[in-house]
Amino acid sequence: MSSIDPIKFEVIRNAFVEVTEEMSAALRRSAYSTNIKTRCDFSCAIFDRNLNVLAQSFAQANHLGSLVRMVPLAVEAYGAENFNPGDGIVLNDPFLGGVHLNDITIISPVYSEANSSGTWPAWPITSTLVAERRQASGPSRKSTRKA
Repeated sequence: MSSIDPIKFEVIRNAFVEVTEEMSAALRRSAYSTNIKTRCDFSCAIFDRNLNVLAQSFAQANHLGSLVRMVPLAVEAYGAENFNPGDGIVLNDPFLGGVHLNDITIISPVYSEANSSGTWPAWPITSTLVAERRQASGPSRKSTRKA
């Protein structure tokens, strides 16, 4: 069994964590929802090619409990071999692991130019609660029936 250099391990681990933190920062900057901007009600993670979690952001770790189930099932259902550069999946499925009605998960593979075999080193994942429950416009839902 080969030993792992602890310094190299920490450098690589922290590099992956920083990628998830950059994902989080980009999501917060571009978000409209107060839940995302101020409450950080989202999670970002990177999964390896075997769909194991490599790193996660420090926002809401509770989403990650559903991601470890949801991501492999979604990728398997779509077929990992069917992905091409630029492809992604947007999920809103409570049966796959969405915790709230408005949970949205985005799954997209990252390809490496150095890897010509068509496989990918990582899957960046974002899971967030889009909390704006908009009221229907138009007449009130109250009954217009006369007594």
